[in-house]
Amino acid sequence: MSAALGCLFPFPMLSCLLILELTDLPKAKQGMEAVIVLSFASIVAFSTFYGIEPYTALTRVDTATDDDAINKIGNRGSTKASFFAQYYYSFQWEFVEVQVGIAVLIGMLCAAVALCLIITLGACKQIFIRIKLRLYPISTFLGTVVPPIIGGLCIGLINMALPMTVGPGEIFLPPVVRYGFPNAITQPTFTDDAFTDDNSKCPGFEVGFLSVSVLIASMFGKMCCLGISMNCGFVGGIVFPQILIGAFLAAALSQHFSTDVKYNYGDDDSPPAILPSSMLLGCCCAAVPAAFIPIPYTLCLTVIFLFFFGVYQTVPIFVAVITSYTCLCGSGLMFKLFTNAAARNKAAETEIDNAINNTANRI
Repeated sequence: MSAALGCLFPFPMLSCLLILELTDLPKAKQGMEAVIVLSFASIVAFSTFYGIEPYTALTRVDTATDDDAINKIGNRGSTKASFFAQYYYSFQWEFVEVQVGIAVLIGMLCAAVALCLIITLGACKQIFIRIKLRLYPISTFLGTVVPPIIGGLCIGLINMALPMTVGPGEIFLPPVVRYGFPNAITQPTFTDDAFTDDNSKCPGFEVGFLSVSVLIASMFGKMCCLGISMNCGFVGGIVFPQILIGAFLAAALSQHFSTDVKYNYGDDDSPPAILPSSMLLGCCCAAVPAAFIPIPYTLCLTVIFLFFFGVYQTVPIFVAVITSYTCLCGSGLMFKLFTNAAARNKAAETEIDNAINNTANRI
């Protein structure tokens, strides 16, 4: 598993950390031995994949791709024409102490969004269980084939209405960051003499190209797509779609509450922004999946590595992740929800098995 995840993540150490968070290792010696084995497997797999990837149809996540995406966003908040573009998000955010308290509130909000996702997953599961209970007594073929057809049709309609819900999320994360945040509305232009900006596309820098309604609709649409696909037999993960859900939430919040444009637009002497867009992006992308996936450290480091956040900038992200994780998992709410769902699902699966057996007996 460490080898497989070492190819999946663009940083092999996260595969080791993820497995250690999910595995119960009661003895210290077992933990040390596991670190060695997992690390070697992850490094070898990553090195092998990184070498053969250019000759495959897969896409590598590297700094060149990230630089190109971030260059298209613009260099707002800086008076220099060129700098390391991969540090764009970190450069737009100066840490202040009050952001720790704000991160607690963001973590609570992300936990509420994750709870909505859990409810959506449970509702979709119950809907498709009832569909199967109606179809399996008629025919095993209908019970097996019709639910995926219905699910695929629903996902296709959602994708047509909300294109940013297509796929796991890596395709649409750069466009959301570029067009969803108010500090990335226009392309600032730089000259040798003075700093100028081109605001012809959207004068006033009030909102991004993506409206709040589109972002919120895409967020809930992504929840529905995830719930449908998980209960129709489709393959896919649950972590990366939630990172995109967090990006939708951060973009919607930034258009109303972000202070980037007010304080940091081309003014190096201005006070630091209390609620920068970069902080919202980092906190929401990590805190939404951390609410009910028990890998808070892995998710926290994933976002920090992706956006090159600095030392003090990791503090609000970590606070938001732990707050969100505590609200659902630490409070016991998550355990109670899954226990009740497991009991209902077991009874439903028993009914489905009985319906399949009765159909087979009739044949």
